[in-house]
Amino acid sequence: MSNNHQDIKSKKNETNGLKPNAAGFIEKLLKTSSLWKDQYRRVGITIKAGNLTKHYLLDDHDGHLHIHREFQNYYKDEADYSLFQEAIILLKNKAVYEGEPKQSWHRVGWVNGKVCYDLTNDNWEMVECTDKDWTVKSQSDIIFLRSPDMLPQCTPVKGGTLENLEALLNTDEEDKKLIIGFLVYGLMNVSAPNPILLMRGEQGTGKTFAAGLLVSLLSPTSASLRMLPSNHEALAALALKNRVCAFDNVSAISDKLSDSLCTISTGITASVKTSIPGIVTTGKASCPIIINSIHDVVRRPDLLDRSLNVLFKQLEERIDSEKLTQFAENTKPHTLGVLFDGVVAALANKDKVAVENMPRMADFARVVTAAESGLGWPSNTFMQAYAGNIEASAKEELDNNMLARAVLLYMKGKKASQRHTATEWVRELQHECQYEPWKMHLPVSPISLSNELARIAPLLRTGGLEVERIKSDGSRAIRITRIEGAWTPDVQEESFGRYLPKVKPMFAKPPKSKS
Repeated sequence: MSNNHQDIKSKKNETNGLKPNAAGFIEKLLKTSSLWKDQYRRVGITIKAGNLTKHYLLDDHDGHLHIHREFQNYYKDEADYSLFQEAIILLKNKAVYEGEPKQSWHRVGWVNGKVCYDLTNDNWEMVECTDKDWTVKSQSDIIFLRSPDMLPQCTPVKGGTLENLEALLNTDEEDKKLIIGFLVYGLMNVSAPNPILLMRGEQGTGKTFAAGLLVSLLSPTSASLRMLPSNHEALAALALKNRVCAFDNVSAISDKLSDSLCTISTGITASVKTSIPGIVTTGKASCPIIINSIHDVVRRPDLLDRSLNVLFKQLEERIDSEKLTQFAENTKPHTLGVLFDGVVAALANKDKVAVENMPRMADFARVVTAAESGLGWPSNTFMQAYAGNIEASAKEELDNNMLARAVLLYMKGKKASQRHTATEWVRELQHECQYEPWKMHLPVSPISLSNELARIAPLLRTGGLEVERIKSDGSRAIRITRIEGAWTPDVQEESFGRYLPKVKPMFAKPPKSKS
């Protein structure tokens, strides 16, 4: 830098009365802003600009842009990027040691028993739901974090009905109730396991349109439908950044990915890279999930227990997609208003309702049952639909699971209780099932059998059998008992050929004895 340029710069500093150091900028910035740290030890800044209150992570791209704009306004021509980096580091240190502890949220948050929904618009407005009513108001102390692909949500309107939404869902009435319950629960962000919506149907049944519609009602994004990731890390990253994840045209779900979907449903802490090199953000990866497929892709009972299995019917006549989308957008404000009516009713009644025979997704069942009055449904409407869906899914899975059917066949005509070691169970099942192609799908090692029986225990319970692990005389055994009075399917060995999946066997065929 020339001496002449240094003299000019020095004169500018004298004229403006500003000394180019980060501490001076931070002091001015914090006169209208405040620093905080959230539940994941991430640090951020809250900036008040007129009537608006905005929240940014200090490691977030949007946060850097806003602070850099304030930085340039403060230093004018004296702005230097190295000085800006120093300011960011000082802000982070100050936030870590002096920032107020607060809780941050993504799209939906809870404050003092109220549900707050970020509309993600330029006015930083939110919908606040109490147990009395919902209102649209400006954000204040609640910290909503926004990702770059989030789109603004329309402002909900009171006085609507669910008829327009139901008209856009090409399913039967029971399945429509399940989908609406899925939406209400998703708008509440209850800190409990989230349901997985399985949407099945042949080509041209409106599944993809419906999935996009549901995403737009829960949390509009620039990429509403995605391909199902092939690994846990990619799936967790999507769940961390999105309020709802929708996967289109899924043809298969591996066992590992099935386990990953279960953990996302329940909730798991995950870390992902940000747009700033070297910076990683941490949070809870948990959100409602939509899976769109032509055929049944769920084979694991633990994933099935968390799922709503809805079937889309063939369209009677084709409808122009542009007109359909326009109708959905026009009716969306009133539809969203009714869903928030359901949220209000759920807040008012969730501690009062009693649900008999609670399913695996107990919180989901209880909350949606509590929302029935706000949705205009008669009492117990949702649980009738949900219980029927669970029973139908379980019976269908019993038809598809080879080991479950082998156990049912073995228990047929025998005493109510059978106890064997895992090794003995392998031998007994192999001996009972003589249909050779089917035997290739049964476990051939004691540990494999024991693990698989533990996994399908809920499925067998649906078929009237209880699986128990017992320890006696220093040995471990597995006892299977017929549940008195429970429904048990009639299993015939000759029917198994048509149920065999056209894939490689799960377990290798045992070698023949040389003797």
